[in-house]
Amino acid sequence: MSMKIESYRDDPTLAALTTLLRGLTSARTAQEAFSSFMRHYWKVRPVDCMLGVVPDSSGPGRFRIIYHVARGHAENDLPLPARNPGPEWNDEALIHEGGVIAAMIEGDEPRMAFELDLSRDPVLKEMSPNCVTAMALPVFAGEVVTEWVIGLSRVRDGFAVENVRSGLLTANFMAMANSHLLFVEEYRELNKQLTAQFEDVARVQQALLPRRTPVVPGLEIATSYLTSDVAGGDYYDVQPLADGRYGFVIADASGHGAGAATVMAMFRAILHCTPPSVKSPAEVLRFVDEQLSGAELEGMFVTAFLGIYDPITGAVSYSNAGHPPPRIKRGRDGSVHELDGAASFPLGVDAGAEREDGVVTLDARDTMVLYTDGISEAFDPSRKAMFGVQGLDAALERCTGMPDCVVESVHRALFEFTRARTRDDDQTLVALRRKDLA
Repeated sequence: MSMKIESYRDDPTLAALTTLLRGLTSARTAQEAFSSFMRHYWKVRPVDCMLGVVPDSSGPGRFRIIYHVARGHAENDLPLPARNPGPEWNDEALIHEGGVIAAMIEGDEPRMAFELDLSRDPVLKEMSPNCVTAMALPVFAGEVVTEWVIGLSRVRDGFAVENVRSGLLTANFMAMANSHLLFVEEYRELNKQLTAQFEDVARVQQALLPRRTPVVPGLEIATSYLTSDVAGGDYYDVQPLADGRYGFVIADASGHGAGAATVMAMFRAILHCTPPSVKSPAEVLRFVDEQLSGAELEGMFVTAFLGIYDPITGAVSYSNAGHPPPRIKRGRDGSVHELDGAASFPLGVDAGAEREDGVVTLDARDTMVLYTDGISEAFDPSRKAMFGVQGLDAALERCTGMPDCVVESVHRALFEFTRARTRDDDQTLVALRRKDLA
């Protein structure tokens, strides 16, 4: 096969067009795109002056000029004016009327004008007094002309029909690119604001958690709280009670973001305001449920596991409101079991839901592991399989049962399964191990 390939590398117009397009496609803002276009378009299509004009709704023949760029701006590398209109548009002084521009922007079709005398024109006599040819290119938004691009030349036959055809396409494509970049700028700014808000929510959420690992006589405790990219609603706490026992809780508000964090803050506030007459875990959850249900959370709810530990006997009385059942790793043989008793509906769903108490005894070297569903519902890279309780139990079987070992083993297993250091949901883990009896 034979062919002849020609290169137009030495063509100055194509070189200028290539530079122009590279600048346009790399622009990150509408102003960058406008500046790049204006700096290089003169070499592609010689024009002595270019104006952006918007018809004003105050009456026919009235208009505003949103930019004015003379050829000298580009040739002498002078600062270019801003492309986008600002609030100062509302100033009546910016409205112009009559003259060549008013005549050319009547209707909605492109136009050319020849043999111009701008010496008495109310606008152009100052901007482009020596130009004798003009073309007006409408910029459309559907059926409506929203803007006009006015090109002026000092050459008597500076524009031809071919220039109008190509210019009409160029002006409208540039307007679409400008709109797209403005949208991207708004998106970036909104994303920046949302990110700042999520960071604020995350800081508040972190402030609700214990600042240091709680100390409970007879127990070794380790905790882990790994946040997702979007603020969630995980919560845990361990608190001493007046009768010498210790209450502990792990909870998860449905959803993500500020809503989930707000609901969890409500849960914590209600929990800490539980009346002294409320004693058992089931009674506590019933009280919290009544308050949350009364708040009418509109589809949001909280899952929670609440336990009360007796350091003398090792007994844990508990109640579960729709939360993933804790795991218990027995010290005598290393076996892992599910604590699935005393289960009921999540909080905030039905204020009249029955709540039950259960009791389990932690023997020496037994470990209770509390977790949120961000762990069990973590996906593998294909997003077809979840870590599940099987993955959690396997990680517990591979560790000694010491709380720090539990946290490390679960983290390692999760990473091996997900192959990701980011998370779709918060992952909270609390391991409580009863020490050897003295």
